[in-house]
Amino acid sequence: MSNLRFFDETNEDQNNQDLLPITGYESMPLVTLEKAVEPIEMFLYDLKDKVQRAKQNCRHLESSCLTQDEAAAIYIYTMEWAPVECCLYHLLNQTLRHRNRHELIPWFSYLKLLLTALFKLPSIKKTVWRGVKLNLQYPDSMKFAWWSFISCTESLTILESEAFLGKGH
Repeated sequence: MSNLRFFDETNEDQNNQDLLPITGYESMPLVTLEKAVEPIEMFLYDLKDKVQRAKQNCRHLESSCLTQDEAAAIYIYTMEWAPVECCLYHLLNQTLRHRNRHELIPWFSYLKLLLTALFKLPSIKKTVWRGVKLNLQYPDSMKFAWWSFISCTESLTILESEAFLGKGH
């Protein structure tokens, strides 16, 4: 599989800095993963089967701080399938970056479930690495918002592996 999740930063640009904040999802009711993805099923092939696999793989997490649906919402976000451009994470991130915020409305129930799960996870303070295959230079005083979810790693060794950035970047 591709590591598209780690290399989609070219879709983030400074022109997106004037996007409006994402609002509306927070008022959605918290529902099951099956219900949360109903409005986006048309965008993702075979989503019902992927939801079942995610829930099956998360059934043992119910005793943690997350419900099975919350854990599965995170799990399905990380799943990759072919073609990679049709994965949930890719389509969601693309929509999060879009200037037309109305395109996010079908994603609101899923965002509510996903963000509820993420906010339940314990906060930790660590150094993480995010590599990009671009020469990005921002003034120190500039505040910069990346509107999509961004993948990072705790391991510089993993980031420098040939599967990701390599040592030449």
